[in-house]
Amino acid sequence: MMRPDDPASDIRRARRAAAARGPVVSTGAAAAAPQQVTAAKRPPRPGPHRDPRVLAAVAVGGVVGALLRAELEDRFPVGGGFPWTTLVINLAGAAILAWIVVRVGERLPPSTYVRPLLGTGFCGALTTFSTMQVEAVRLVYHGHAVTAGAYLLVSLLGGLLATAYVLRAARRAPWTA
Repeated sequence: MMRPDDPASDIRRARRAAAARGPVVSTGAAAAAPQQVTAAKRPPRPGPHRDPRVLAAVAVGGVVGALLRAELEDRFPVGGGFPWTTLVINLAGAAILAWIVVRVGERLPPSTYVRPLLGTGFCGALTTFSTMQVEAVRLVYHGHAVTAGAYLLVSLLGGLLATAYVLRAARRAPWTA
């Protein structure tokens, strides 16, 4: 929340006002009034992002992923210690997403709804970068800066390794469509 006496709030207000006015082009003459340039309106982009069925698939996958995450966090609460639950959920989510990319993108016949349902919706809601950051800040706040750094490093490198391993294993699996 911005405080009225915060200098950053003045900067934010000035930036919002400038953005609302639009781009200004100067002709180089000091006495000339600036000319405003209006951007040409682009036609709406075609594609599945405007299809309400794709949005519904993302929403359904998101609800399922969020409910699973909430259930896991309820069963295995983090408390004030190391955030093992979030670490395991994020690593598993990276592995699941890698499997989905190979299985859905490379092995199954094309579908409009499976990737948004499982990849964007389910895995997007299951995993969370923001919770990882909040837990790392909490660790630092409680005097465990080294543990926080290790947590971030293990999360990022573990996610990359899990993804690489599952991508390789899924591509070698003898599946048929």
